[in-house]
Amino acid sequence: MTPETFDERAATWDDEEHLRRASTVAALLREALPLSPTTRLLDYGAGTGLLSQHLVADGPVVDQERQGQDVRLRDELSDEQKVREPLNADAHLSFIGGGFTNCAVYRSDSVEPLWFVDFDGAYTDSLDEPVRRVRHATIVGYEEEEVVDSVELEVDAAREHRAVRLRQDEHCLTRRLTEIVQSHGIRYGRVDLRLASGEKDSGITVNEFEALLMERDLKEILDEPLRYALDESQLQRAMGALGVSPERHDPLMERALQATPARLLRVRREASLAVLPGADGGQVVQGTYQSPILLQWGQNGTGVRRLRADIVRLH
Repeated sequence: MTPETFDERAATWDDEEHLRRASTVAALLREALPLSPTTRLLDYGAGTGLLSQHLVADGPVVDQERQGQDVRLRDELSDEQKVREPLNADAHLSFIGGGFTNCAVYRSDSVEPLWFVDFDGAYTDSLDEPVRRVRHATIVGYEEEEVVDSVELEVDAAREHRAVRLRQDEHCLTRRLTEIVQSHGIRYGRVDLRLASGEKDSGITVNEFEALLMERDLKEILDEPLRYALDESQLQRAMGALGVSPERHDPLMERALQATPARLLRVRREASLAVLPGADGGQVVQGTYQSPILLQWGQNGTGVRRLRADIVRLH
């Protein structure tokens, strides 16, 4: 079956008959197998994923879905939020791995396009109700920018933590940055945050810090980024096409899967945060659930990461 044929058939596949059949098969599986929230299944030849969707609804975690998408395990969500929460773990991971940014600087005379990318603007919730996200963006026009301060910051980053949320109380980077911004009387500005030059095997992103996503799914990707991008069958086919001998197959496969994220992913080493007027002066702005996040996939020997922050005033 070609991709075109699959897309054509999939467009009308999820009809009442197939939905009823998937529900029946899922019920039979739950009767025959000791399924629990920690059970992992692989839905091979999943088609449109109907069977997996019925199992995920009230059964195990399915390999087709990221663990961060099992809303039943997400304690930070209310029951009402769990119903409406999109299954968008891959969208978050694609944002991080693709090097996307939440704050962009764009010259008005530039000939290059500026893209606003929404990974999950429209989706269906767990009750099959359509949901369309509404996004908000703030545009600030200015003629000049001035770096008024540059500071070095240290962040506790124990090796077991692949992602360190810099908005938490013990690492509240944004509060410290806001204090610096207000000490300079900045109302409109920007904070350009970057890793110090000597920091290796690490990166910075701004994203929603979902515990399951950051502690499990992200860890797997940082450990074996190629496995996230491609499954092993694709690697095996590639080696076969290159004529790799059987005795070299396993060593090459192992080396390929151990490739570092820096070589395969576009994880950024810098991120910018907007500064806008607030009740008490200039405030470092973030989305409701957004936070700057330090990523790391290697040790630096100290358990501390150094960051540089340029404080920029806009005129």
